[in-house]
Amino acid sequence: MGQRSIKNGSLIAAILVSLVTIGQAQESRHRVPTLTTDDVMSKRSLVEIGDTSSLPAQPNSVSEFAKGSIDWRRDLRGALEEASSNRKVVVVDVYTDWCGWCHKMDDNIYSSPRVASLSKDAVFLKLDAEDGGEGERFAKQTGVTGFPTTFVLNSEGSVIDTAKGYVGSIPAFISFVNRARNKR
Repeated sequence: MGQRSIKNGSLIAAILVSLVTIGQAQESRHRVPTLTTDDVMSKRSLVEIGDTSSLPAQPNSVSEFAKGSIDWRRDLRGALEEASSNRKVVVVDVYTDWCGWCHKMDDNIYSSPRVASLSKDAVFLKLDAEDGGEGERFAKQTGVTGFPTTFVLNSEGSVIDTAKGYVGSIPAFISFVNRARNKR
């Protein structure tokens, strides 16, 4: 009986090793390639991922292409003053730290140089809906019930348009902001 248990144990161990090896092989076949900074910085990569007409001919820094160049404001009054003096709208990102879709907006939408180029006609403002201060007050006053919520305000602080939830693509986000700008 003892030898039979050893053989069964060896057989089970061999099966487990085989399953792990097969799983690793399947995982490596389906692995998505990772982009490097060199990939992102190459003109060829930028053309492959979309329209580069709004990008500068040469980047001023590595982060200009890799992360965009939105200069986020953190206070509503300052954003409205800047918008008023420069005849711009205010794009408000209402977020929370725990919100996965908010992080996805940062990674996929706000990091785009094409979205950053909207800064010529818009002031970008980030407000944390759970900061216990201005962000939380703004979220309550505007009736935010989910995150992220994006507002476009005129320079007086009136809401022109609202996008609730994750905006699914860079072109959709740019269209949202441009439509709101045209309404003011």
